[in-house]
Amino acid sequence: MKKKILWILCPLLASVCLGACEGPEVSETEVSSESADHIVPGHTQETGTEEGGTMKPAPETFPAEREGKEDMPVVLSLVSDSQYDHVWEDGRRLCYVSYSRVRLDDQEEDSGTGAKAFPQLARALEEINVQVADDARESLERLEVQARGLAADGFSGELSWENQSWVVRADSQVTSVLGEGSTYLGGAHGMYWYGAITFDSQTGRKLELEEVVTDPNRLAELAAERLGEKYPDVEFFESVTDVVTEEAEKGDLTWTAGYEGITLYFDPYELAPYSYGALTVTILYEEQPGLFSEKIRQVPDSWAVPLAPGLEFDLGQDKSLDTVRVSGVSGLGSGYEKLRVLVNGQESLTDMWFYSYTPYVVRAAGLDTELLVAETTSDNDYEVIWVYELDPAREGFYTPWQFSGTGFFSYYREKDDGDIEYGTHVFTNPEHFHLRAHMDLLSTYYGHRWYGIGETASRAEGYLVPEQSWYDVDRGDNPLTLLVPLDMELEDTRELREFPAGTKLWIVRVEGNYVGFVTEDGTRCQVYVEPGWPERVRGKEDMEAGDIFDGMMFAG
Repeated sequence: MKKKILWILCPLLASVCLGACEGPEVSETEVSSESADHIVPGHTQETGTEEGGTMKPAPETFPAEREGKEDMPVVLSLVSDSQYDHVWEDGRRLCYVSYSRVRLDDQEEDSGTGAKAFPQLARALEEINVQVADDARESLERLEVQARGLAADGFSGELSWENQSWVVRADSQVTSVLGEGSTYLGGAHGMYWYGAITFDSQTGRKLELEEVVTDPNRLAELAAERLGEKYPDVEFFESVTDVVTEEAEKGDLTWTAGYEGITLYFDPYELAPYSYGALTVTILYEEQPGLFSEKIRQVPDSWAVPLAPGLEFDLGQDKSLDTVRVSGVSGLGSGYEKLRVLVNGQESLTDMWFYSYTPYVVRAAGLDTELLVAETTSDNDYEVIWVYELDPAREGFYTPWQFSGTGFFSYYREKDDGDIEYGTHVFTNPEHFHLRAHMDLLSTYYGHRWYGIGETASRAEGYLVPEQSWYDVDRGDNPLTLLVPLDMELEDTRELREFPAGTKLWIVRVEGNYVGFVTEDGTRCQVYVEPGWPERVRGKEDMEAGDIFDGMMFAG
């Protein structure tokens, strides 16, 4: 049965997060799904027009109202972050802990999908965050004692405790979290295990298995049957049916309730020897509708889910399970030189260099294929979004769309106590999600805007539909200052006004080559930056931008 070292058994359910996949030489994130070659050129960034630069209304592709969907669950808004601590001595790291946290998000005012709308769930998630932070601190103390003892005996390695989690479902009905814990204590190999928790999103209460499964005995029979089919070479310790039944009765069964089915997790040593690894099995709701409660079978028609371990998908919605795997292929140096995507064993390889990746499987209403949306990160935190069609019969499986300089939206803000809070938006809702883009107009910074997944006017746009033509830029602490008087357009009227030398300007908006500012008195104005280098401003082409604006700063 479950062989776990108790002092490291933190609530795996605790570190709920986005889960960037970083791993050994060829690390694989396994999930199931059946479907999914072409790089239609890169980032199709709206550049505006000569007359452009004024704010345009968001397109009606993704209306705010939910006509005809009033009774359908809504996808929740989440943000996550990662935490890390270590003990360093004599020029090396003795031990470390790392974990992640998740919170309901209220960045978008009155969205109805964050903490204000689901306060009980918000409290339940925060209790988990507090608990896992406490567990990490206690674990680091224990690891330090053990590491010093091993070092005295000549051991030069480092000990670790890690807790990574994935939100495999988050809607107004159900929120389900998978956690993977691991530790290395200096032996021949480390240990890892899974834990999970599923909440009623309305009340924040933990859901028990008997509340979502109508016949646990039938579930045990199906699990045993499917495990035997999925792992024909595994030598099980005992009757799988008996183990599943016993664990279900005791409340020890590890399970998640996803958008398409329930997935059961069995740790190494639980059903079979360590060499077989963790074993998982998924049972689709649509395949066995009478086995599952109405509550977990009510799901949104659009969703995005991280490619968490063990998940299987019904690609094409034909009531059969499909497997999706994503991994980085290592090169001669550090990091990865290729991104590998496998759908039911069929392979797509994309050349790129990166050191971390975050993949999501996406189902969007109105599309006839599921998508893989993956963010890769390389030097200087340079991000690229890749979009794959998860159907090997389509060109977009082998040649994905590439959006360079674009990644999932991250934010930094100062809290009331002066601490800096940061996090990344978890991609949950394909109909409305936040991306940021690397900008190099008059300085280096990030702009951000909202998107939806849908059919696009041009195939080159790769399913990403902007809800607005401009990017918003967070006002920073370092304004530009005019060195000379400059005529600039007022944003609302397009009239020209001369702004005197010494005027402080904060960049707050970019549309194509138009850069929008706000002044100390709240006036909003803009300039057009001519293409090319060195940068020059329309109307003042005889001067370089660096002679007009003081305080310009470019990365790298």
